[in-house]
Amino acid sequence: MTINNVENNNCVTIASLVGGYSALRDLGFCEKLNVIKLQGGKNIICMLCGAKIAISKDLAEYVIVENKPID
Repeated sequence: MTINNVENNNCVTIASLVGGYSALRDLGFCEKLNVIKLQGGKNIICMLCGAKIAISKDLAEYVIVENKPID
């Protein structure tokens, strides 16, 4: 599932980035990283590594996540 499908305030683990999307890597998104989706809508607001990051809903479709966060 993509990060768009995650409910707000849930922690998930990034499984992969579709097509190795480099703009996401530049923002800090990478495989095996825990991310919390804070807010959905036109833009998706996530917290990763203690920083809040906003990405477009279209860009969020490239972030494939798993339900189980890594401890």
